[in-house]
Amino acid sequence: MSRLDDAVDGEYFVRTMCHLEPISNSAAFDGWDLEYTQLSNGGFRCVSREVRFGGVQIYTETNNATTHQTGVAWENAFTFIVPGEMREAGRVNGQRWHETVVAFHGAREFSSRVPPMSLRAVSVAQSLALSCWEVARTVDFASRLTRNIRLVGKRESTRMAAGQITELVSLCVERPDVLALAPARAAFTRELLDLLSPFVSDDDESGVPVGDSRRRIQIVRRAREFSLEHIDTPLRVSDVCQAMGISRRTLQYSFELELGINPVAYLRLMRLNGARRDLLFPCPEWQVKDVAARWGFWHWSRFSCEYRAMFGELPSQTLYIARNGGKPQ
Repeated sequence: MSRLDDAVDGEYFVRTMCHLEPISNSAAFDGWDLEYTQLSNGGFRCVSREVRFGGVQIYTETNNATTHQTGVAWENAFTFIVPGEMREAGRVNGQRWHETVVAFHGAREFSSRVPPMSLRAVSVAQSLALSCWEVARTVDFASRLTRNIRLVGKRESTRMAAGQITELVSLCVERPDVLALAPARAAFTRELLDLLSPFVSDDDESGVPVGDSRRRIQIVRRAREFSLEHIDTPLRVSDVCQAMGISRRTLQYSFELELGINPVAYLRLMRLNGARRDLLFPCPEWQVKDVAARWGFWHWSRFSCEYRAMFGELPSQTLYIARNGGKPQ
């Protein structure tokens, strides 16, 4: 079988397909060894999209039939199946599955009953996960997944992850040329790994901060100072944790208890603030897309929406005001 971590960094692949037979659908999972069996009556139809770059593969499908799906995924990779809203429950390796993330290792065979739904399958090369997530946690996660498939996450976090993965895939399908840019591939990889990182940890993970507000305040202050020192670089939460010598869960609880916001959202807001600073004091040749890309925002429409929600005006308006000294007509 192919290995996901054999991919060359500059390579990328994007495609969209429509399947009218289960056998065509199962064959579309590049690098997987799958068999589909249709279990419900009616004509089969499924639309799939695949995006692959570096050590990452994202495959999405929306199907209208209940199927039995069995096989194995990429060798030496972690795979996360992220559902959208599920009108009925499915089953995976004997476990009831409903609106949670299915996580398994490429070495583990799976057998699942999948109802009509939309799902996103994200495979991450284990070597990439080891380099970006906490090594001890990643090794432990791999050990647990080789023993059994795991159902992780809650409905709200699963739905949020599903929406963000869909946005990322849509951008890559609409603008595949973006993946030719190394900074864009790096930004997408960081965003995806940060998005999946909470599903790697168990709810009972150690390292939760004690009830000492002074310690939490210090953690938030140090994280903010470190982020400001590297404001021109879109940081991963793991970068902050490694620099501070704390666990992701400790950082998460400190931010949520002190500010009511998770560190991923906080880092994103800092990048939005950095983009605004550049738009308020722009170089003569800069356009909005240049500034957005500089701060790691490659989905232009989402950047504009988030910027407007945050600052009450479009980024183009900020740039116009900075250059013309007044409100745009």
